[in-house]
Formats: sequence, C-alpha cells, structure tokens
Amino acid sequence: MQYPEREFVLTDEKGSPIDFEGMSIDELKEYKLKNFADLTSIKTQLQAAAIKRASTGEAADQDWFRRATGAKRVKGLIDQKIALELGRRAQLRKDQNIRKSETDRADFLDAFMSCAQEMLPETLCAALIRAAAERIEQQTYKLS
Repeated sequence: MQYPEREFVLTDEKGSPIDFEGMSIDELKEYKLKNFADLTSIKTQLQAAAIKRASTGEAADQDWFRRATGAKRVKGLIDQKIALELGRRAQLRKDQNIRKSETDRADFLDAFMSCAQEMLPETLCAALIRAAAERIEQQTYKLS
C-alpha cells in the first residue's frame, strides 16, 4: 500500500513553521547551536535510558522513549536543513563574488582602453590594440 505524499514541515517548539530562508546567517548559526545543545541532551538521555535498561533490566517509559526518539530525528533534520541553507548561502556569496570580479575586470579594461585612447598617440594605441588581438588569437589556438 502506498501512502499519499505529504509535505513535511519542520516546526519550532511552539508549532510554528521554521523559516530557514528568512533567517540571517547569524540567526541560523545561533539556531544551529541551540539545536545542537537540544540534540546532545536528547542523545544523552536516550543513552542513559539504554544504560539503565542494560544494567537493571528496567525499560524507559515507552511514550517517553517514542517522543525522545522522534525529537532526536526532528532535531537531526533541523540540523541538516540549517547546514543546507548555510551551504546554499555560501555558494550564492561565492557566485556573487565571481560575478563582481568579472564586472570589475570588465570595468577596468573599459577604463584602461579609454585612457589609452585619450593619452597615447593614435598609432601607438592602434598598435596596442593589434598586439592584444594577436595575443588573444594565440591563446585561443593554444586552448584548442
């Protein structure tokens, strides 16, 4: 039997959906630290229950155990979502820096050419342009 797919929404302790995309990087990092502390606490409690069961044979309350393992799973998912969001933002910053670098380079080249045309004699400027074109052509052939 196949179950219908349903959207899984992570919620905070109040039951409100967690908007990772709406958080700042500092908020994400703070949430990650708090979530890590909660996850560590849950794991410690589950380990203590397992040790108690192994040493005394007394099992933890099934309802508590079910809620604790469910909370551990959700906290793990939250940790993954935060890591994905931080990674996505790092990639966005990297892409923006690459685009800015390319734009800055193009702006510099435009300004350089404008200055060269204004400051150099016409024959020297034309010779520079030809030399640059030839160098680009040589580099293109080397790549082929």
